[in-house]
Amino acid sequence: MLIPKILKNTLKREGGFGLLNLLGLSISMAIALIIVWYLLYHLSFDRNIPKSKSIYRLICKDKSNGTLSFGNPLPFAGVIPAEYPEPGDVAAASSIYEYDVMAKGEKYSIMALAATSNIFEFLELKLIAGSEKDALPQPGGSVITQSCAKKLFGDENPIGQVYTVQTEAGAITCAVNGIIMDPTANTSFSIEACLSWQSLNPPDWRSKWWWSGTNIFVKLDNEAQKDDLERKVNTLLDRYNSDFIKGRYDFHFIPLIGSHFRTDIENTLTPAISSKLLLMLGLIAVFIVVVACINFVNLSIAQSEKNIKDAGIHKVMGATRTKMASNYLVLTFIKIAIAIALSLIVAYLLLPSFRSVAQIGDYDPWASPAIWAIVMALLGGVSGFLAGLYPALIMARSKPVALLSGHRNGDG
Repeated sequence: MLIPKILKNTLKREGGFGLLNLLGLSISMAIALIIVWYLLYHLSFDRNIPKSKSIYRLICKDKSNGTLSFGNPLPFAGVIPAEYPEPGDVAAASSIYEYDVMAKGEKYSIMALAATSNIFEFLELKLIAGSEKDALPQPGGSVITQSCAKKLFGDENPIGQVYTVQTEAGAITCAVNGIIMDPTANTSFSIEACLSWQSLNPPDWRSKWWWSGTNIFVKLDNEAQKDDLERKVNTLLDRYNSDFIKGRYDFHFIPLIGSHFRTDIENTLTPAISSKLLLMLGLIAVFIVVVACINFVNLSIAQSEKNIKDAGIHKVMGATRTKMASNYLVLTFIKIAIAIALSLIVAYLLLPSFRSVAQIGDYDPWASPAIWAIVMALLGGVSGFLAGLYPALIMARSKPVALLSGHRNGDG
């Protein structure tokens, strides 16, 4: 019961000054937490996709100017799996665009792409309703998310419902053949609808080698298999009627994980972000916590003058250095715990506005309790240690007479 009593007396003595010190530390921690949330959002990008570490993306390099792009020749979507079936899964998708749609006489806008019929099997994504194999093969087939179904059709059963999509080539009619859960915000496939490959591509798409913009995804077992497939893909333009682009491009595969940070590659499915920027933000978060701890220590030492005589009395009554230091450290850790609780409240209140400004959608920073346990343990442990160790040593090392006279100098 000694520590709670000491805490109560300490907070009473420190008054508004101590409260201000505590609030300053809480706000600093809240800012650091928000930065950590932002880092976790980007660092976890695409990691929720099953076997994401085995997925590679094809990029093309323009030999004339060195430009890199995820947009590949359209026929690759059919040629690569036909010519080289040994990698196993190969899937293709268009870029993600915002389309105007009409449903039930109302106009809406949705984010959608076209994909080959095996895209859901490739991503190991189970449909809530409908069949993965039957959802996209035929022209006009589509799969929409739960929220999109709610937006377009309200509480009606969306399976079998039709809606029209306005494209550059004109309006097309699509039928809902399947429903998927809303994708997480931290994924390259952040869409509301997936349309059949035939719906958005012309009937003769297999011959349109000049038509770029196609995303190619493959699942590979190892680096050697990647290198082998890469060599083979680079021979395709010489073997097909692709005179318009023959000899113009080199093709390479890069891992899906990490592609989110490739700001040097054009035609991304979702906006990329620089890894250097994330590193800088991480350093800023560390800097904020360290400065907050230093400030907390300085203000605590300034307030410790009021605690010197109490420390002297405890020392005269036989308290050891270890006991006094541990009591002060525990007291500081309790203060830090209060500051952490306040920082969580502040960060929680700021989260909706931060989501909007940082454009991180509905990403849930609380989704991984293990990560947050580590973050809070480090934040609380390091902060408490830095903020409490130095004042504790000052109190423990000072002589009882010096403490009772209001001074901290001298060993005892």
